Amino acid sequence: EMARGYHERTALISYRVFFSFIGALLTAVIGFTVFFPPGDAYPNGMLNAASYPAFGVFVGVLATATMLWSVYSTRSTIPHLAGPRADPEATHPALGFITVFRTLRYRSFRILFFTTVLFMTMAGVTQTLIIYVGTYLFGFEPKHIGLLAIAPVIGIMLGPSVARRLSRTYDKKRTMAITIVIGSLIAFSPQLLYLSGVLESMSLHARIAFVFAAHGVSQGFFIAYIIMIDSMLTDTIDEHELRTGRREEGLYFAARSLATKASTGVGSFVAGVALDIIRFPQGANPGDVPIEALTKLAVFAGPVSMLLMMLTIAISKNYPLSQEKHAEIMKGIDDARPAAT
Repeated sequence: EMARGYHERTALISYRVFFSFIGALLTAVIGFTVFFPPGDAYPNGMLNAASYPAFGVFVGVLATATMLWSVYSTRSTIPHLAGPRADPEATHPALGFITVFRTLRYRSFRILFFTTVLFMTMAGVTQTLIIYVGTYLFGFEPKHIGLLAIAPVIGIMLGPSVARRLSRTYDKKRTMAITIVIGSLIAFSPQLLYLSGVLESMSLHARIAFVFAAHGVSQGFFIAYIIMIDSMLTDTIDEHELRTGRREEGLYFAARSLATKASTGVGSFVAGVALDIIRFPQGANPGDVPIEALTKLAVFAGPVSMLLMMLTIAISKNYPLSQEKHAEIMKGIDDARPAAT
């Protein structure tokens, strides 16, 4: 509601996603360095149970302060927001979980919902397999894999700019397709080079640099993809207001959050099932894994995952709201508001 313009909304959401990723990254860095440092008793500081209460207090205070600051800083917009209206279909609050799925009745949101489910499922698969891929395919040590956790900084800096520039040149739906294709090609290029034999011919330092760059740059395009999903989501909320006279951002973002969290967990489950299917040995040393198992891991974590990631285009291509259609929706909302008042 703070940004009604088609492109201004994308810019605003870019800032939100940027600070969301920055906050998560800083919290992780502070956690590892301040609260969970390695020591003689616990070389892996994450295993020190005594550190968790202090870390929990830190995160709780930080989250509370951030939310209260956000509420205080945006209080001036309250008089300009649409007032609540009665919902004749509202159910008991205890049935709120069911209410969330009411959003799926609208085709535009249904498309975004299932696009998010598939994308986040594959993101969960990739995150789960990164240790296996890094250790067994790329020959990385734990310190090298830990270095990859810093790579998203590149994406955080790159993503908002990519989203804004592409969405002003193309429509949002096409921008989604562009970012997912480019992001997937870059993200899974190390696995493709492994299958072609090129990666093994590189020195360890060259491999680390290449994988680090691929991980960081691809995250930029994936972050841009997430920005476009949320920007398009707010457009569907406008469509909902035009049809019902009510603004229900909370309902729609609750459904979007449900899709994100649930599908990320499903992605971890799918990755585990895939490892069982290819019969990848558990707890094996890198040099002891049969070449057949390594090849199957590379195929699943490379071209198969890449194609499944790109499959989101088949779903999102049916999204019906263009910039022109959204302009008509906003005009209809503006025309209806005086009559409703």
